[in-house]
Amino acid sequence: MAAAPSRLDRRSLLAGASAGVAGSLIATTVAARPIVPERRAPALLRQGAQVVRIAQFGSIEDAETTKALFDQFTATNPDIQVEVIPIEAPDWDQYFTKVLALIASGDTLDICFVATEGLQLFASRLASPLDDYVQRDAAQMQEYFSDVAPSLIEAMMYEGSLYSLPVDFNAANIFYSPQQFSEVGATMPSATWTIDDFTNAMRAIAESGRYGFAWTNRLWGGAIPWLFINGGNVLTEEKAPGGEWLWQSFYANDPAAQGRGGGIRWANSQANAAPNVEALQYLVDLTHELNAAPNPAQAEGDQSQVIALFSGGQLASFPAGSYLISSLAASGVTPENFDVTFMPRWKSQRHQFGTAGYVIMNDSLAKDAAWELLKFRASSDVITSVAAGGNTTPARRSLASDALWTPELGPKSYNVFYDTLDLFPDTAPIPAPPPAVEMANIFTRYVGLAMSQDQTPQESLDGMHRELTDLLARQG
Repeated sequence: MAAAPSRLDRRSLLAGASAGVAGSLIATTVAARPIVPERRAPALLRQGAQVVRIAQFGSIEDAETTKALFDQFTATNPDIQVEVIPIEAPDWDQYFTKVLALIASGDTLDICFVATEGLQLFASRLASPLDDYVQRDAAQMQEYFSDVAPSLIEAMMYEGSLYSLPVDFNAANIFYSPQQFSEVGATMPSATWTIDDFTNAMRAIAESGRYGFAWTNRLWGGAIPWLFINGGNVLTEEKAPGGEWLWQSFYANDPAAQGRGGGIRWANSQANAAPNVEALQYLVDLTHELNAAPNPAQAEGDQSQVIALFSGGQLASFPAGSYLISSLAASGVTPENFDVTFMPRWKSQRHQFGTAGYVIMNDSLAKDAAWELLKFRASSDVITSVAAGGNTTPARRSLASDALWTPELGPKSYNVFYDTLDLFPDTAPIPAPPPAVEMANIFTRYVGLAMSQDQTPQESLDGMHRELTDLLARQG
């Protein structure tokens, strides 16, 4: 994944639409045009139906799957039709850039698929809050909220309002080969293993001529998980005020919802704080001193290299969410060849996650229809149909169980994915302020400089801190 959500990646899930719309996606930069110009007529009527246009991360080849999904809705709601615009990109920052370019060109979108990486970008400039709809349909929505961890909901809030119903998520868990750990006599990964256990295992596996660990340089699942378990983070975290309307209504009896606010404010850079420097130095040493990991600065853009190494028996572990299970199966990795567990404990065992859902665009003239589509997409049946192929972890707790999987997919410890939220209450979303695209570029560039040893971790994070401080100051 310098890497990408393409078909292998988390939370991208579905895509769709006809080849005829692909030409409108050529632009990849926003240039100097305003983000929301005068719009072309939205909500066009076709044979008496209201057309809702949805931007979806994905490729044209997934169009039939996407169309079939939304046809389930339109079959019982003939007054609403759906047009899905597939937007292909190597990762979320490029996807958001293309969406902004599409909007700047005057094209019309009613709904957009958005991950954690872009939630605040859209909430601050482009999307409409869902508060009124949620409260109007409170009786219907209670069943949904009762089934979704409050941390996922808070990640979809901005300055007191809810902007999306999360449909899936992925935390950075550790996939591993029990056979390779056993062959070198290393401590088997578990819920209670430590950073020392991990380091000793990496050393032993490297001495056997294989890689112990591999990762890709991106915002999700790259260096961030190691910063988290060492008590660090790139940006400061503050609870935005508000949100009582949601927490006191839908999560009144949930202890995990206590202390939640109106979303997270990523207010200031702390990129060069000591825990971050120590964690990045650890990754550099793991790569260049222990020779236990390939250099992520030289890796392919997606996780194909990781999958190839693991399926070929040359790699013992890597970070991923359940989104990668289908790709492992396609590479011939069977359930007895892998398992999954938590990140090791360092100063903490705090995990990072990313979630995703749909937002309703500010300029949409089909907001009521769009809201019905959001509810449909968040229903149990639809989430099950999307997640059952080993593509992602359902946002609904009741669906994130072994019953979702066939024996051919695995893994044996599927409960680990949702337990990452339930067992570690401090698990939190990756930092993603409104200028998320710029932040991701700064972050990956400086991590790459450290991993290639062009700069020391201290020098790299000092540079990152300066640029992030300037970015956040300019964005207000």
